[in-house]
Amino acid sequence: TKRWGDANFKKEFDKILDDWLKQFNKEDIPVLLELLKNFYYYTEISINQKVIALHKSFLEIHGEDISKVLFTKIPKEYGVANSDMIFASYWYNNEIKGYSSNDVVRDYLEKDVIPAELVIVDDFIGSGDTFIEALSNMFSISPELQNSKIYILVLHSTTTGLQNLEKFKTKLGIDITIVYLDYTNKAFKEDYIFPKIEVRLKQEQYELICQGKKVSQNAILGYSDIQSLVSFQKTTPNDTLGLF
Repeated sequence: TKRWGDANFKKEFDKILDDWLKQFNKEDIPVLLELLKNFYYYTEISINQKVIALHKSFLEIHGEDISKVLFTKIPKEYGVANSDMIFASYWYNNEIKGYSSNDVVRDYLEKDVIPAELVIVDDFIGSGDTFIEALSNMFSISPELQNSKIYILVLHSTTTGLQNLEKFKTKLGIDITIVYLDYTNKAFKEDYIFPKIEVRLKQEQYELICQGKKVSQNAILGYSDIQSLVSFQKTTPNDTLGLF
């Protein structure tokens, strides 16, 4: 828990984790601890710090002049509540209110006001499906948007999501740059957390633990088998391993 927060947070959360682990059989603890060692938990405090680092990374790629940039979030029908918090934090902590648009991107497109540069700010790329669906809808409203420069800014991404967005980008021939602070592989990818020789048995052990705890079959390995180990203080993506 050290990298999840300060000393006070660690002291409080260590007890929560200890209590959580007590529900499992002793022989199952080691595999759960290995997964937890690779878990990313984002508190509101850390989010407020990381959105500043994310904006800095964006400016290093884009350049300091953001006068032609329209900042937005995933439209509500495609995103989750955490998108509101992430965008608000990014908007406030980076003082971009003079350049940002929160909920009106659809109105812009319907009125044929096409931004030269569109920046979508969100917390997480899991499968990439949410971004692909949102962008596809925007393109159906305004095909000319495909000629704009598009940036996707997230705190965290999975390798699967990055691969799926790259395929989408290549298929349509559009200009998309993805900026992220951290990325992770599938939890049970060979030689990632567990050695190749052990990973199959570790996954089977984890799945048996889930079955014993009545975790929904579709949730055990996360949405679309993403096997993510990411959670935010107010929400957990459905791509995350279901036990967590």
